[in-house]
Amino acid sequence: MTNNPKRSLLIGPLPPPWGGARVSFKLFYDYLQTELDASTIHFDIPIRKNRGGTPPGSVDHKKTIIAVLNIIKSIPRVDFVTIFGSRSFCFSYGLIILLMSKLFGKACYFRFFGGRPMLEFVNYPSIITKIILGILGLADIISLETKFGASEFPIRIQEKTTIIPGYRPRIADEKEAARKHHDVIRIVYVGGITKMKGISVLADAFSSIQPSVGELHLFGAGETDIVSHIQECFGIHYHGLLENDELRRCLPTYDIFVFPTMYRTEGHPGVLIEAFMAGLPIITTDVPGINEMVIDGENGLIVPSGNVELLAEALNKVASDEELRAKLAEGAKQAATLYDVQAVLPQLRQVLGWEKG
Repeated sequence: MTNNPKRSLLIGPLPPPWGGARVSFKLFYDYLQTELDASTIHFDIPIRKNRGGTPPGSVDHKKTIIAVLNIIKSIPRVDFVTIFGSRSFCFSYGLIILLMSKLFGKACYFRFFGGRPMLEFVNYPSIITKIILGILGLADIISLETKFGASEFPIRIQEKTTIIPGYRPRIADEKEAARKHHDVIRIVYVGGITKMKGISVLADAFSSIQPSVGELHLFGAGETDIVSHIQECFGIHYHGLLENDELRRCLPTYDIFVFPTMYRTEGHPGVLIEAFMAGLPIITTDVPGINEMVIDGENGLIVPSGNVELLAEALNKVASDEELRAKLAEGAKQAATLYDVQAVLPQLRQVLGWEKG
């Protein structure tokens, strides 16, 4: 414990809803409470209009603005400020908090959710982009999950950027993690049931190789038309939402994890880390961020995003080859050590302003 604990202001979203970013922040928040002798003021923002909805409601900007005003009032009482957020949040409310932190002479640290913050500026006028990045440059440290995302920043921002990977806890009970034996190969996906997550592509790919491949199980909430479509497909089982703790317990009962995302903004998805920790061979797509985690042929297979034929080929290949599944599963277990909370959170704590003496 530190002899003179720092006073900190911590800004970030807690569940519900149980999205990957909120789960990551909760893990860090809980870790601080148990590991540090520090006085931390926490603000749970952005505030949503309906946190328990499926999908959750949009941001309640009126309440979020009120919360930001209360944050500004709290800044003089702390030694430093740490902000966790999406690129949209960090480049809006986060910049206001950053400017006020510097006005009061306080250090300010950022942790971006997702993999590519610079995509926020695709449709921005160049002058606006320069102003926003100029303000961001006032931050003391900027933490990102992916090397690719950091490489897209201007050099002056890259100099303040530190890469700390995503993280999840290990499955506590190894007996629970034992693979159950089934008559058929069971493939699992966890995440949003949306077009951009590749679910329509996955459904078409899986249907094209039925009945030679066993079952496909989907967990998550999303678009009604896609949910209706997959429920009509033979061999596909849709289970809806599952809380994170229950998810981690059930993942090891499956044989293959598939993640066919088409998003170009992925960081280190928590569900991929959890699949690593469950020792599952992974089939995923060639998008930045994910291809820093999954090494083709070592801990998973990578296919072009949106390609039904090649995704079907990969599913069939892994499902039919027990030796390949075993090889990829062993690679997944080895990769899991890089994303274990016990290894990552101490690094993140130090980078974001807390130092343990």
